[in-house]
Amino acid sequence: MEPSSCFIVWDTTIPGLRPLMELSAELGVGVPGLERRGGDLTDAVLNGIKGHSRIVVFADRPNANVGYELGYALGLAGRQVALVFSIGSERPEWLRHPPMSGILCQAVRSPGDLLNLSDTAFMVGPEWVPSGEDTLLLCPGGVEGATLKYKISRDLQLKWRELHDDGWNITTLPEQLKGVGHVVW
Repeated sequence: MEPSSCFIVWDTTIPGLRPLMELSAELGVGVPGLERRGGDLTDAVLNGIKGHSRIVVFADRPNANVGYELGYALGLAGRQVALVFSIGSERPEWLRHPPMSGILCQAVRSPGDLLNLSDTAFMVGPEWVPSGEDTLLLCPGGVEGATLKYKISRDLQLKWRELHDDGWNITTLPEQLKGVGHVVW
């Protein structure tokens, strides 16, 4: 992996990860969040993702910012994205469900692991062009999701499609979206 082509998305609260990030930055990898703690890193992260061809996402924990940045990277044409984890011996639980189920997620325990990620560790996000009149509704499950669905159906009188809870992942998403022209989140 060529360090200057890479950018790392990471949760700055993951214990023990900072030394690896600091070394990675010394080697030329783009790493946001080292010079300051806290505060808004949104511009630095999004610009870093735009400015690099390979994005490595440390996905040890479910983190809304990291999840958003992962989706942003997958949505940009031509970006190659690798999911990695540094805590525990197996893939994090939150990555075992759609949309990340079945996607390669490698353990990174050392600078060598990070710098030697193979080409097969990286994926390119799926392409989707809105087509059709269907509306896809994305919302939480449980009582909250059921209430939102009820209110949308009652108030907006929309008919929608939903993604199943399992049986798909980010690579099969375009198939799930055939006929969808609108997405409500």
